[in-house]
Amino acid sequence: MGNLFSSPTPFLPSQVGMVGIYQRVSCTGLEELLMVLTGINDKRAESAGSADTPCYLIVEMEESTKMWSVKYKRMNMVQTIMFRMPGYAKCPVNVVKVLNVPERSTSQPRMEVARNTAGNILVFSDKNMKKGTIRIVRKFSENWREVTQ
Repeated sequence: MGNLFSSPTPFLPSQVGMVGIYQRVSCTGLEELLMVLTGINDKRAESAGSADTPCYLIVEMEESTKMWSVKYKRMNMVQTIMFRMPGYAKCPVNVVKVLNVPERSTSQPRMEVARNTAGNILVFSDKNMKKGTIRIVRKFSENWREVTQ
């Protein structure tokens, strides 16, 4: 009998290099995106899109639980997405929790996360993609020193 089974790995060994703190060095298109989404030309959008505004992406992994967290920090807001790394490429899994500080007045839609085969691209999206829904694509460089969003 020749059956071959594989079990998904909680993460690829190379993905451990993803853990770290990334500081924004440039920003393009954020003001335009916020204008399209809200229909308002807001001074806060200018400030958020400015390269002078400190902005960080913090990636952590808790080894004992295999729980990953990606924290996006900018000015007075923080969004933390907690998830378990998908076992297979292009097979999304549910995000465990999304924390927003300050809390949002509207409920957080259910999200899922998917990865590519190499594990250096993470895609976060609403489970029910509709018009106007944003997908967050974070691509880490081969040496894990840069990320584009």
